[in-house]
Amino acid sequence: MLRVIAERVADLVERQPELLERVGQGAMPVMNYNSDIKHDGSGSINNSETVVAKIAVRIVDVLPNRNLVVEGRRDSACGCDREAAG
Repeated sequence: MLRVIAERVADLVERQPELLERVGQGAMPVMNYNSDIKHDGSGSINNSETVVAKIAVRIVDVLPNRNLVVEGRRDSACGCDREAAG
């Protein structure tokens, strides 16, 4: 196929003066091109990721009804992404 294109280009280069004259008169050069290319392919993707989450808390107060007041921080990671919330 590349040989055919190269031959057509060589023909156009050889005929350039004639074609340019015709283009100047309003004619457009024509180049026929045919192709019969077939592609066959297949593929697959196998992907898995692990999610890791850590939560750290501390007790900051004990209320009279014995409920605990806590504050904490969460770190989580999934693949290459990392997130922290505090």
